[in-house]
Amino acid sequence: SYSVTGVQTCALPIFQAIEGGSTIEISPPPPQLPPYFKHQKLMKGLMGPIFDKYHDADFKPIALLAVKPQKAPKNPNYLFPKRHSLDFDSIQDITDRLNPKGLIGWEAPPGKWQIFAFYAGPSGMTPMNDAKSDPTRVSLVVDIFNGARINSFLDGLLRRFLEECPSELRGTLRALFTDSQEVASECFWTDDFAVEFQKRRGYDVRPFLPVCFVPNRDNQFIEVMIQGESPCYDFLDGIGERIRHDWLKTLSEIWAERYCGGISRWGTKYGLQHRIQTYGITLDLLQAYAYADIPETEQLYAGGLLDFLKLAGSAEIGRASCRERV
Repeated sequence: SYSVTGVQTCALPIFQAIEGGSTIEISPPPPQLPPYFKHQKLMKGLMGPIFDKYHDADFKPIALLAVKPQKAPKNPNYLFPKRHSLDFDSIQDITDRLNPKGLIGWEAPPGKWQIFAFYAGPSGMTPMNDAKSDPTRVSLVVDIFNGARINSFLDGLLRRFLEECPSELRGTLRALFTDSQEVASECFWTDDFAVEFQKRRGYDVRPFLPVCFVPNRDNQFIEVMIQGESPCYDFLDGIGERIRHDWLKTLSEIWAERYCGGISRWGTKYGLQHRIQTYGITLDLLQAYAYADIPETEQLYAGGLLDFLKLAGSAEIGRASCRERV
């Protein structure tokens, strides 16, 4: 199985507008091409060929939802989004209404509804300037939220070398190094994210997926240019903000434990430490640093601000407690 960058929550949260008051039988909205694939020429000019291909067949549905809009439904702008309010009390999870024919069969209550379909699958991101024996071979970036895939990747890449190399050579190796986190995903997800979210936050996040999607936030190449973190959809009275806070908190915990801490634990078996630059991702950097053996920064990031350089040193305070939890 190939490794993937933060499996996308969806191929963008597109919707189909319907009028309720009768039984419907419709096809769910299909996956949609992410903006960075639509602008491949621009992306390659700015970043090089770091995206491979986007395959609809690789995406599997994770949720089908029906929600009433506060106003007339409008198609979202994924580069410069404006918030469209949804009726929190109207949410209906209709995932189980998908029949064997691949159609949604649902008795829709009266009113205007938006049917959202969410899919999970590989982002298509490839490593930058990766070393490989066959230049034509495509490598995909590892799922940084999936502990099993991280361990599998490290085992395949390094275990045999570390087990067979002479002790004199191994004694010269100090640490595994993770460079800054320039990753590109439409919206981070991993196989057991919904399960982990329920366990850590106490509720099921899937009915609220429309407001969790924030364009550009999880694609560091686009985010650095646009620097906008407005969702396409929201709930009123601050409910949407609270859910997005829980969303990022859960992602931060999983990434820190499984990726930052996971590589540290893997290296310990071979007497190696984990040296990491955690930044370049919209998650809790201080928490992630606490799981590293050697927290590292650089002057190229944040304009060389002294306060940012101190961030890595501050991680020492929370390191012991973080490691005890995992």
